[in-house]
Amino acid sequence: YLSTSYEDRELVFVIQIAMLFGCLAVMNIYSEDYSLFQYMFAVVVIFVSTNALEGPNMSLLSKAIPRSWSEGFFNVGLLATEAGTLGRAIGDVLLTACGARGMEFVLNRIFGIMSALSFIGLALSYRYYSLLVPAEKDD
Repeated sequence: YLSTSYEDRELVFVIQIAMLFGCLAVMNIYSEDYSLFQYMFAVVVIFVSTNALEGPNMSLLSKAIPRSWSEGFFNVGLLATEAGTLGRAIGDVLLTACGARGMEFVLNRIFGIMSALSFIGLALSYRYYSLLVPAEKDD
């Protein structure tokens, strides 16, 4: 229903806002008021947002990539798979770096970085919002 009612770029923008909210909500800023409910709610928001973001992102990608790139071995599917692998590898390095100095502040370090990256993604989406519409003609 959402994909027929809204453009992909609108869905991407709103879902990124929800993901940023979840990242900020999970951080332990006031340690005496932090609860299991806060953690579970924020993590569910992050999980749902990241999974929901994949649909409109792949839809935009499929509309923006020229059809000639879908042929051969080095096609769009391989590029998307390799981009995902690179993202997971960078995430592993960031997790390791956040835990290197001790476990007491890992939560805030991890989600602080994730909040910053989410904000950068949201800012880029806002800046290039008009370019997130697919081109009309194919090459």
